[in-house]
Amino acid sequence: MDRRASAGPRLEWGARCLGAALAVSVAAAAAADTGRWRIAGGSGSASASLLSSNSLLIGNRQLEYHPMLSLSCTAGGDWSQSVRLRGQVGSGAVPVTVQIDGKSATETWTAGTRGGSLTRGGRDGIARLAKGDRLSLSWKNGLFSGAGQAVFSLSGIDDVLTELSQACGG
Repeated sequence: MDRRASAGPRLEWGARCLGAALAVSVAAAAAADTGRWRIAGGSGSASASLLSSNSLLIGNRQLEYHPMLSLSCTAGGDWSQSVRLRGQVGSGAVPVTVQIDGKSATETWTAGTRGGSLTRGGRDGIARLAKGDRLSLSWKNGLFSGAGQAVFSLSGIDDVLTELSQACGG
């Protein structure tokens, strides 16, 4: 039996195995991107949460705390984004510098009832995230407290927004 003739099926089988292994690794990488998001929903509303990739800095102190970005929607079509923080950021309207992939804008967000979160309503704020890879938010913590910053890697955001939209009927 000629060994060269029998090598063909073995090479073909090897190429198939390599192709299957590559497909599995690509699928695993995609799942890892969306796996950092925590999605919850029910009764016509849904939310997705993601921890920041940086630790929170307040003044000259670094806290081992990662702010959490939450995106939420309701069946009525209301969308919002919020950042849960460890410390207080004041009350009422808070100017927040939003940077997505290097493009920066200053917006007015609302401090939560106990000052431990910042919230911005509106579908437009959520829609701009779909085009980004990196979100950076910065704000002032108060007159003497310095500034805070949270940085988020938005990998997997397209799948997350699709899932939220489906859960909220939109």
